[in-house]
Amino acid sequence: MTNCREHCDYFAYCRGGQAANKYFETGRLDGTETTYCRTSKINLMEGILRHAERAGV
Repeated sequence: MTNCREHCDYFAYCRGGQAANKYFETGRLDGTETTYCRTSKINLMEGILRHAERAGV
């Protein structure tokens, strides 16, 4: 989780994600970004932020 906090702009949103996903995708618990993270957290948040920008929120 420390690596996520230091390297990910979205840490405040997901708080480091799911340790099980990190382990099964990378074989480690200290990874930062996984496919699950990208598709279910980062892409979602980026879409919400883009929509808010276009809406002028």
